[in-house]
Amino acid sequence: MPTHQSHPLPAPLNGLAWLENLENPTNPTLATWGGNGQLHLLRAGMQAPLTLTLTPNQALLAAVATPHGLITAAENGQLHLTTPQGETTHLTTLPHKFPEHLAYHAKTNLLIWAAGKHAGTLNLNNPNQAQAQTLQAPSTIGGIALSPLGPRLAISHYGGASIYNLQNLTEAPRKLPWQGSHLGLTYSPNGKWLISSMQDQSLHLWRLSDGHDLQMRGYPGPISQFSFSHCGNWLGTNGGSGVPLWNFANKEKGPAGQQAKVVADSGSPELLVTSVVMHPQGPFMAVGYADGLALLVNYATNTSVLLHHPTPPQALESPQAVTHASWTHNGLALAFIQPNSLHLTHFSN
Repeated sequence: MPTHQSHPLPAPLNGLAWLENLENPTNPTLATWGGNGQLHLLRAGMQAPLTLTLTPNQALLAAVATPHGLITAAENGQLHLTTPQGETTHLTTLPHKFPEHLAYHAKTNLLIWAAGKHAGTLNLNNPNQAQAQTLQAPSTIGGIALSPLGPRLAISHYGGASIYNLQNLTEAPRKLPWQGSHLGLTYSPNGKWLISSMQDQSLHLWRLSDGHDLQMRGYPGPISQFSFSHCGNWLGTNGGSGVPLWNFANKEKGPAGQQAKVVADSGSPELLVTSVVMHPQGPFMAVGYADGLALLVNYATNTSVLLHHPTPPQALESPQAVTHASWTHNGLALAFIQPNSLHLTHFSN
């Protein structure tokens, strides 16, 4: 049977990630960060999170897990590196404030950041080195994604997406046009498709072999999260009353000509899925809703197990949506957050 922990936290939370602990690989550290510049660390055996104040009164807007530890970006542009044990180092201050996106490319040991219209790289072998590589997008950057096939960086913006050579950002990018405002961005696991969420509550797909477009409309709410199944055949997103699963089993055609399979439907067009994350090894996903309900869903059978009760109706004036969720690499622990609380579930083998 699963065991659960819940912890109220003092400020709105912006995200969470797992940090692998080299000293004890079976006990990773959970990190979550928020609007008051605080970082919270929790792992099995701790009664409560360890809280570190990295940037007082400066919100932590983005973070990314790396083999070195968690790198956080504050609204004033400061980057900090924090180990799973809680040791923190100031890395550098970016040339632009309000960095909303971070990514890490393992093969080159590069940190990628994006703030407003600007993006750049930081070599973690020498983080104090001046940032020689930067780019300026046509408009505010909505999202960034790294190709699984090579050192390529995709950014989304108004009018489409652009793909850059990560090792030479001054090269002219490959442009993928589509009218409208593009926000979140992800690659398919095989690197054949680039997928963006749009401000008009639709998905846009580019087949990278030839630039062919697919457009998925009809979402009742904004799309902010993508999650591919461990086999790479299914893409699930939030933004609907259930989770639409787009079929990518055909590596060339993708979901062209197919309707999405919808699972975990709330039954109400007003009760939307706000978070979805696939299990790393099996046909399961964690699904969170706008009212705080959280489920473990078997998407092969469309059956579910309750993880967290919804917020009582009398308390709904206070937003309690499940905003983010994350599995450990072995799939034996799941963390998810609401605006001011952290929840951790451990599953037995």
